[in-house]
Amino acid sequence: MPGMFVLRAEFEQVEARLLQAEKELQMQAQKMQELQANLEMLQSTKPSVFQRNFTTTAARERSRTPTVPSVKAASGPRQAPIVAGKPVLSGEASSLVEEFAGQNGLDEKCVEALLAQTPQVQNHVILQGPAEGRNPSAMVMSRIWKAQRELPDLAAQTELQAQVETFIVENSLDEQCSEALRSQSTECQVAVLGQGPASGRNASAMVTGRMAKFQKGII
Repeated sequence: MPGMFVLRAEFEQVEARLLQAEKELQMQAQKMQELQANLEMLQSTKPSVFQRNFTTTAARERSRTPTVPSVKAASGPRQAPIVAGKPVLSGEASSLVEEFAGQNGLDEKCVEALLAQTPQVQNHVILQGPAEGRNPSAMVMSRIWKAQRELPDLAAQTELQAQVETFIVENSLDEQCSEALRSQSTECQVAVLGQGPASGRNASAMVTGRMAKFQKGII
């Protein structure tokens, strides 16, 4: 039938492109593994309690801002500051933040900002250790600012990978196609999944074709 044959030269060109794409996929796979390892470390590591000999008095001497030995000493209801994140004021998380604040001599504004963060951001800030320097409160505020920008990226990567795995199962992709899709860049994965289900007799070939089209800039 007309249109069913491909010239050998064209076939070799496609094969060469696929080999190049495979190299790029391997590099992307290594990058994704590093991101996943960082996320797993953040999720699995529990905050440790710092040594008691790191006293409030010593911490206050390093700070130029007024300090509060405990958040409980603050008068009036606590208001969440204008900082992104959901307030966490209960149980272990609140107690850990209060202890960290007392050990580092943080001022009230900084303590409230830290309490207003998600547990993930709080852990990320506290696990970096004592806030040493002339102004511990400013240092902790800087940690909060960085964590707010770094952690969402990791969370988004994890969510996308879950969607990729679901797509692989729902479309019954073979192992070679599945590994190729897992190792693609985030942009390529989004483009492939955005095309919808791979309906047809050979879903794996269709998805492989989508990845090739992305590399050519067609999708």
